[in-house]
Amino acid sequence: MPTDIIAEIERAAKVYPEHIALEMFRDEGDIQYTYRQTLDLARRLGQSLRNRGINKGDRVAFWARLSPKWVIAYLGALGIGAVVVPLDVEYGVEEFSSILSQIECKTVFSVEEKLPLLKQAAERAGSAPAMVMLDSDRNDNGFFSVENLFQENGGSNSAPAITSPKAITSPKAITSPEAITPAEIGPEDVAMIFFTSGATGKPKGVIIPHRSVVNSVSGLLQWMRGAAEDKTLAVIPSHHVFASLANILFPLVKGGGITYLSAPGGAELMRTMEKAGITTFPAVPQVFHLLHKKIFDKVKSKPLAVRIIFRTLLGFSHLLRRTTGLNPGPVLFSKVHRRYGGRLRLLVSAASYFDPKIIRDLYCLGFTVQQGYALTETFGGGAFTPFEDNVIGSVGKPLPGVELKLVDKDESGVGEIAISGPSLMAGYLNDPEATSEVLRDGWFYTGDLASQDEAGNVYIRGRRKEMIVLSSGNKVYPEEIERHYLQIPHIKEMCVMGVSDDDGYARSERLHAVIVPDFDYLKRRRIVNSTQIIREGVEQYSAWLPKYKRILSYEFRTGPLPRTASKKIQRFLVSKQLANGQPGKSESALSAYHYVEGDDLLQASEDSRKVLDVIRRETRLDREVHLGMNLELDLGFDSLQRIELLAQIERLLNVCLGDEVSSQTFTVRDLLKTIAQRLRHGDAVAEKYAFQAPGAWKEIIASANADDLAERYVTEPTAFNRATHFLSLMLALLLAKIFFRLKVRGLEHLPQERPFLICPNHQSYMDGALVAAALPYRVIRHLFTLGFTPFFSGGFKDVIARLLRIVPIDADTNVWRAMRTSAIGLKARQNLIIFPEGSLSCDGELQVFKKGAAILAHELRVPIVPVAIHGSFNAWSKVGHGIRLSPISVTFGPPLEPEEHETPHEKQDMEYTRITRRIRDSISRLLDDARGAENNNLG
Repeated sequence: MPTDIIAEIERAAKVYPEHIALEMFRDEGDIQYTYRQTLDLARRLGQSLRNRGINKGDRVAFWARLSPKWVIAYLGALGIGAVVVPLDVEYGVEEFSSILSQIECKTVFSVEEKLPLLKQAAERAGSAPAMVMLDSDRNDNGFFSVENLFQENGGSNSAPAITSPKAITSPKAITSPEAITPAEIGPEDVAMIFFTSGATGKPKGVIIPHRSVVNSVSGLLQWMRGAAEDKTLAVIPSHHVFASLANILFPLVKGGGITYLSAPGGAELMRTMEKAGITTFPAVPQVFHLLHKKIFDKVKSKPLAVRIIFRTLLGFSHLLRRTTGLNPGPVLFSKVHRRYGGRLRLLVSAASYFDPKIIRDLYCLGFTVQQGYALTETFGGGAFTPFEDNVIGSVGKPLPGVELKLVDKDESGVGEIAISGPSLMAGYLNDPEATSEVLRDGWFYTGDLASQDEAGNVYIRGRRKEMIVLSSGNKVYPEEIERHYLQIPHIKEMCVMGVSDDDGYARSERLHAVIVPDFDYLKRRRIVNSTQIIREGVEQYSAWLPKYKRILSYEFRTGPLPRTASKKIQRFLVSKQLANGQPGKSESALSAYHYVEGDDLLQASEDSRKVLDVIRRETRLDREVHLGMNLELDLGFDSLQRIELLAQIERLLNVCLGDEVSSQTFTVRDLLKTIAQRLRHGDAVAEKYAFQAPGAWKEIIASANADDLAERYVTEPTAFNRATHFLSLMLALLLAKIFFRLKVRGLEHLPQERPFLICPNHQSYMDGALVAAALPYRVIRHLFTLGFTPFFSGGFKDVIARLLRIVPIDADTNVWRAMRTSAIGLKARQNLIIFPEGSLSCDGELQVFKKGAAILAHELRVPIVPVAIHGSFNAWSKVGHGIRLSPISVTFGPPLEPEEHETPHEKQDMEYTRITRRIRDSISRLLDDARGAENNNLG
């Protein structure tokens, strides 16, 4: 086996001297280097380092993002036997100075942007490394340019002046000077030092010898299909082992090209993919999750027929690839492939868990996904999925040259991964104690837990240190739980951990989660009540897990969770911030708020100060209202309270805001910006919204007058509509009696006079139809209800909604419109079915009741008929497995009559709460009676 990776790259350069090795596309001119130019410049730079006293074993640090010149300097340093130390560009002065003092480096390659911090860190560390700027063509008192190193030893200027923004600039031909001689490099000589953040956050220096580098690259060459025609996109952070492997060494040994981004960001990535013709894309799983999400979110927005066709083609593609080896994806999903440049074929993932469902979808789309299990301590040498034997869900088999075993396996076959072979590190820098803990008898004990099938495929389960032991003795792996709940589209991030109360026994824990909502998704769907929608999702997905794996408590954060460079959650940092997990012992879980440009000007206006005063008064906040605060999570405004808040602001500032402001405003900053915009364009806005700014719910309800929506669905049904509505419900009643043995009780309680509210509990998808079908004709002919917009709007669905008098309004996103339309219908003496819970129950039990029904009943003085639906949860719930023929009963209770006396404005909310409690108590008693009747019948 060769011992020098530079020698391997030089072999590729002899075969493909004029192939483009490194490139970067920039607005001011593109940069490209051939293999010949790259190696010539690397040798020349290496000799310049030697001339400055840098010899074999000396340390050279890199503190910049990847670029062609970064890579040339990296190769030049490795070529003379220097030790390359790539450092995190996000380090602050304190972290960077600490590492500088540990590595005692003689040279730092960086960029001018970092120069002030670099000087501070060097001064604090008491070191004086030479500072080489990768993005400068001039020398200064405090640094010199990498161009200076290229030009020394008789060389000419490596990068001529750019003559036009679109010109391709490349180094001129350079003949190798006689003075340049290769270094004698042995397998145990140190090649690199990488710093890992680890579980505690304190970086540890991992010493990587040349044998590790060669062994890992050699293993990938056998199992990863690459070619000299490949173009690799480099986006992995430069300080990560995966970057050295996949964004530098492997492509160069194969003779392929590598394209680096001139700036971070999705727009630049897409532009570069298309322009370069990228074929291979190594990245961490999070990047591919976002790629997958963009594709499938777009599909979800399409009509049902398109979604069905798309899913059918996915299934066909999967079948054809598995059975014949042919890949129809680029043809069937040509639009997707064109979006990513048209040549992308291979996605390579490492560093953290990759959801098999996402891998399978990408595979069906026509992309091949290879993933590995790799560690810094083994320079990426671990397990990898062979191209010809790719088992989705596993991280593959041990790479050639690597031995892997599972230690201390439990009864389910899960044990700790131990790795042996040439890829192992030499140890941790200046830390023999930590080295001896993990390196024993030639084996590296990873701390990761896994199982292995008969074919040798490895399946990662989690970290031994992160494994949670519950009071029941059951063992839970938090990553497994997180993967399950992250299927909820409203959740962006989740961290599950075990917590115990003050009186809990040691290691006797319950599952607690810290949740970051996906605000972009919520905003697109116009959902502001994230706590409720996420609670419903958690309840639904909990029902699909064994009880001991369900999270029992959770809290929200508005900012991202702390992560390592490889995107793994730093649980020790999350644990310090727990709010609900350790009552009374910890800091707030809400993320720190940051000012953004323009905040000072925004909150300086008189109108903004008035709005902030209203928010302080309504929340009784004992601290400053920050513009970054979330109206719901930080300040506690639910969807109904938002309407009341906006109503106060409208009346205070004489401005029209509209319901869409309530459904698209998440933070105080969003609210102030919208108000400022409306005040600037007041006339246009007032013309757009044909209603007066109301005050409180009393005024909101009082001002509700007929509109087109109400007339179309509620107030003016035709005789044909009435007949169709009634006959449809009678058919539903007949089917319910045949298949679900429906029993209806308490119809005598229905008021003779109308209008009135009908308020059932909500257990099943059938509940609305069951309650409506159970009613007599005198009630049905004046009956309407509200329905979820996607189910009842557009084309044929709209016709059905009009015939059945279902108003397509999503009460979660259009609260104001839903309340207004309900009030219009009740004023027109129509009866309304409204579910106070607002959503389906996940366990069949009563949920928290909302105040909407109470507001309508109190302000319009209409009675409420409580209804108990029993058995429909077993028949067809949202957490069940289809429809089951289970008995159902519907019981109507005595009406709750409205109070005759007026309620003072300051006590209205208390009155709404009291009525809501009465509704819930009445339905609860009816359910108890229904259960009792069922037990008597069984007896």
